[in-house]
Amino acid sequence: MEKKSKIILLSLIILSIIISVISNFYFQRNSFLSNDNEQHFYEMKTAHDNKQIPHTGARLVTSGLLVDDIARVPGAGFYSKFLLLFNLGGENYYTARIIDVSLYLLVLFIFLIWIYIRFGIVSAAIMTSFMAVNCIIFEVTTSFTNPNPVVMFSFLFCMFFVEYLRDEKYSKVFAALLFPVLAIMGQFHFAVYYGIVPTLLVYLIIKRDYSKKYFKYLALGVFISFLLYLPYLIAEIQNGFNNSLKMINLSKGYTVPFYKRFPQIYAQIIFPTFTLNKFDVKTALTYWGIFSPIVIITIIISHVIVIASFVYSIMFLCKKDLFKGQRFKNDALLKEVLFFYFLYIPVAILCPMILNGKGGGYVYHFSMFALSFFTILLFTNYLYYEKTKLFNLLIIFMFIHIFAVPWHYYKQNDYFL
Repeated sequence: MEKKSKIILLSLIILSIIISVISNFYFQRNSFLSNDNEQHFYEMKTAHDNKQIPHTGARLVTSGLLVDDIARVPGAGFYSKFLLLFNLGGENYYTARIIDVSLYLLVLFIFLIWIYIRFGIVSAAIMTSFMAVNCIIFEVTTSFTNPNPVVMFSFLFCMFFVEYLRDEKYSKVFAALLFPVLAIMGQFHFAVYYGIVPTLLVYLIIKRDYSKKYFKYLALGVFISFLLYLPYLIAEIQNGFNNSLKMINLSKGYTVPFYKRFPQIYAQIIFPTFTLNKFDVKTALTYWGIFSPIVIITIIISHVIVIASFVYSIMFLCKKDLFKGQRFKNDALLKEVLFFYFLYIPVAILCPMILNGKGGGYVYHFSMFALSFFTILLFTNYLYYEKTKLFNLLIIFMFIHIFAVPWHYYKQNDYFL
């Protein structure tokens, strides 16, 4: 790569990081407190005052603040995190949120460094600029609702999964970490068990020859996952499986036809854009409170990019080799990652149907957030190696992309005054 190109890509990375950090901290002042936020804070504060750590997480359905006869997410992960941040923040909710967003940004920074090391500066530049103004990231860093930590752990799972696939010295360590990470994610939002967990199980069965090589480490990971749920299991045995029975009754109560609660699986495709991943044009355009033409154009182009990336990834997975010149060194690895990505789609549709679970909205697929960027990673490297002019246009667009929304948002809220 030419020195000039490296400077441009590094400039894009640095600007994206600066804008992302400023935006994530700035948006803290405008965070929206929902009914879920109120419930979570009330239950966390109650546990804090009673010096207890709940063995269950958030309620599986929204209810009145003082209504307690509701099935809850198994495991203490969510409230343990909330209590820890609250105590670290000097029992101040706002300070706890600042610590939380700092933790998110640290994980994201580690993930992007890892992308740079494993996939090169082109991949790092494009992924950093897409994430800099991503609505999902802004949403999860400004709210303490229970699905949001799943996004942070999706970055960890993505790194561990890819390192496991690399079949190198430390792959056995990452094999042992796969299921524990998913177990922690499941303690934040139960939808993990209708999507990414069964997808991993199906993947390991399909790739059983490779799985056998790491079987004892995968089994160790399952055992560690069991230990993470052991406090919940002990509490359930003591109270006659009270919460588990409530969960079963709740599942039986889903009488809405499945086609009316079909999983919003399309969210996995458009996670990298900076709309809020709802098929609602008004919601997408008013998330930022603006109808600026440049923002609308940027939203449209970003969707064109992610859809083109999705289509190209299908072609790539079907062995239609479009790389004619210099090779992208991670072809074989990306095929495995993308196979898992596409495998998730039918599994996440069939599991709620078979298990009579709730199909759920886009937040139910947060576990795939990090992996959703890999279609773009592949496509942009294809453009870099094979379609130089288009790649140059993409870089120009990414500079516009990272400035378009923040500029108008800050201007609208008198940020520069």
